[in-house]
Amino acid sequence: MSIVKKPKPNFFEDYGPRFYMDYGFMKPHFSIPAAHIHPCYEALLILKEVKQNTNVNGQLLPPTSSPSLTIFAPYTMHQTYVENNDELERFVFYFTEDIFSGIPFVNDAFAPYKNNVCTRFEITDKFMDKILPFTKNARAHRKSKNLIILTFESILYIVTKYIDPKFKIESTDCFTNISSIIKYMADHCCDPITAETVCKHFSISRSKLNKDFTNNLSISFHQLLTEMRISKACYLLTNDNNDIQTIAEMMGFKDDTYFYTFFKRNTGMSPHQFRKSRKFIKAPPQEQHL
Repeated sequence: MSIVKKPKPNFFEDYGPRFYMDYGFMKPHFSIPAAHIHPCYEALLILKEVKQNTNVNGQLLPPTSSPSLTIFAPYTMHQTYVENNDELERFVFYFTEDIFSGIPFVNDAFAPYKNNVCTRFEITDKFMDKILPFTKNARAHRKSKNLIILTFESILYIVTKYIDPKFKIESTDCFTNISSIIKYMADHCCDPITAETVCKHFSISRSKLNKDFTNNLSISFHQLLTEMRISKACYLLTNDNNDIQTIAEMMGFKDDTYFYTFFKRNTGMSPHQFRKSRKFIKAPPQEQHL
């Protein structure tokens, strides 16, 4: 049974930084969390024995209760549901491939898995002792980007070099097409694109597009495009100091009144209310969430 309910795309036009770490505690889930998408790799590190259910593009992975590192490819819809009675510490690393460009041995270790849709490594006690000092360092130096990058590269090298993957989804024509379509939609979400536009660009029929979305994403084309546009609008309202009318134009709306209606209908807040709720504090480039 698919655990995808409602997607929560995480799209930003200028995700610029090559790396970002989200560290914290995953609270108990009494309902299924939303799936999400972003234009970069994600590595989810969980170091506690707890049951994990993971879904990638509508495909449910075999559950695991072992400590693990799971890597998701860019432009894949994914989510992890953790069954747990307590708050669970987790590290989430968002990165682009060029982060390893100056470190050949890390790049070589990651290379066999970079084209997979998803790869999961289960971490045994033997390697847990090697990884824990690095996570302790990450915990203590969360504000030091360079130290965090070094920590992540060390963890990734240990895992990909010495641990065989427990499960992986290799790229297939279907998965590749879906990810390519999602990327195209993200790149053009402010343009007046339609399902017909996408079908023509990828030379596929409307029935195939609908089937692929239904079977693999559990969401319609229109729903995903709306989520992308809302995500982009939220990003601009938070990180761009232009007025609402200008942002509406950037989003492809000729009439800011229609933008107001569209935004409030999908978020429950007006653009002004949303911007005020975020206190309009522009995040520095190196801290922007990918």
